[in-house]
Amino acid sequence: MNKFLERIIEGVIVTDGSMQSVLSSMGFDETPIEIYNLKNPIIIEKIHFEFINAGAEIIQSNTLFGNTISLSQYKLDDRFYEINRKGVWLARTAVSYTHLRAHETVLDLVCRLLLEKKKITQSIKSDCTNSTTVNNQ
Repeated sequence: MNKFLERIIEGVIVTDGSMQSVLSSMGFDETPIEIYNLKNPIIIEKIHFEFINAGAEIIQSNTLFGNTISLSQYKLDDRFYEINRKGVWLARTAVSYTHLRAHETVLDLVCRLLLEKKKITQSIKSDCTNSTTVNNQ
């Protein structure tokens, strides 16, 4: 059985909330909201991160109306790929950062996880230790 099916059997799965509601409550009322993937990606990533910190196990990218038909109403259909690609990237980035500790870089995270799992060779272990030392100075 795959991990998702196993997780469903365990019980309720918490998902994120409405990106549009959160953006609107913060004063971001421009439509379509998918444009914020390009105009203000930091706020989109921050909202994803807040949903994750609140306990969401499933995060949806900010691409609900990122199709060419909807985007054409705003003359953005030519940016379809860019808007959707960035929306997915922002969601994935927010998820990846949930495993970071304070003041830890992404490289530090990767090295720490590899070291914890003991799936790393001695030479790479040495490289990771040196990298962590440099980044923390």
